[in-house]
Amino acid sequence: MGKIHEELAPLHKRLLFWGDIAENSPELVGTLPKDMIAVSWHYDNKPDFTQNLEPFLKSGLETWVATGVNNWNRVYPDNNEALGNIKNFVRDGQKLGAKGLLNTVWNDDGEGIEDENWFGLLFGAAAAWQPGESSAENFTAAYGQAFHGDETGKISQAQQELMAAHAVLRKVDLYGAEDRYFWADPYSPEGREISAKLMPVVSELRLHAEKAITLLAQARAAGKLENQEALDALQLGARRIDFIGLKFQFAQECADLYAKAQAAAASGDKKRWDEVGEAMYTIGSNNGRFEDIRDGYAQLGRLYRDAWLRDNRPYWLDVNQARYDRAAQLWVGWSMAWQNVIQKWHETRTLPPAEQVGLPGGSSPVK
Repeated sequence: MGKIHEELAPLHKRLLFWGDIAENSPELVGTLPKDMIAVSWHYDNKPDFTQNLEPFLKSGLETWVATGVNNWNRVYPDNNEALGNIKNFVRDGQKLGAKGLLNTVWNDDGEGIEDENWFGLLFGAAAAWQPGESSAENFTAAYGQAFHGDETGKISQAQQELMAAHAVLRKVDLYGAEDRYFWADPYSPEGREISAKLMPVVSELRLHAEKAITLLAQARAAGKLENQEALDALQLGARRIDFIGLKFQFAQECADLYAKAQAAAASGDKKRWDEVGEAMYTIGSNNGRFEDIRDGYAQLGRLYRDAWLRDNRPYWLDVNQARYDRAAQLWVGWSMAWQNVIQKWHETRTLPPAEQVGLPGGSSPVK
């Protein structure tokens, strides 16, 4: 850092540096040139950040705090973590004498929608401008009216519902509404691990996401709102969180339906053949569970494209759209292949083992 400072000195610019490079060696902080600015970054929601700030402030360096909106690798920011992180870190920074705030957004995954971040970004502004510890509760209550002109209170409630959805996932050891849950194949090894944790709370998760969608629709129906792009992004986030639940729920239902169909087929009772057919067509047909998942990816891909183009140039959109197309094609494959399973049932009145058709117990879809 000293060498970099020396090289840049002729430019008469002050150098900011990320503080993590020095936190593990606090005894060296005092050797840094005093006109540099330490930026201490931490993005977790912990109660106290004193020990992260003191090495820089005690050495006489100007210090800023760097908080985060917790949008990275998520289909919608986890504002439980974001608001807690911002509230506590900014409070401690003010108390100890920090001079500034960088409230960070990270789109390393290449999928981030910038308009989803306004809730956390604006709380960062409020916390930095207000003395002492800002109230996340007061901010949340005021957000809908202040940013969207919503007099119903429903936009703020919708944000709270998505926060509750993230909390549901975290309480079963899932890390909020992460991208990887959205893309995971429920029948893959990774998907089965996710499913085991998610299924006990899938109904609760979906109810929170769907409540957010309903509240948003009601607020929009009640009057003209401002910053519509952020509302579209909120709706997209809610729909993608709901789809995480739907996908794993329907995948499990298909496995359960097939087990019931197998039991009915193995009974030898012809009176139960209708029971088998009903289960098989519910799993996959013109409008079965496989098709619902397929259509979900296709619809969300279109909505994602619209949101991306509101925020960004087209660059990189094709890469993200390819993920939606690939995910939809996976379920197109399931849908087409399932017709063979149904046809063989009609021809032979027998059903193969679940693992042979790729349902839990196996490792790959039928071909």
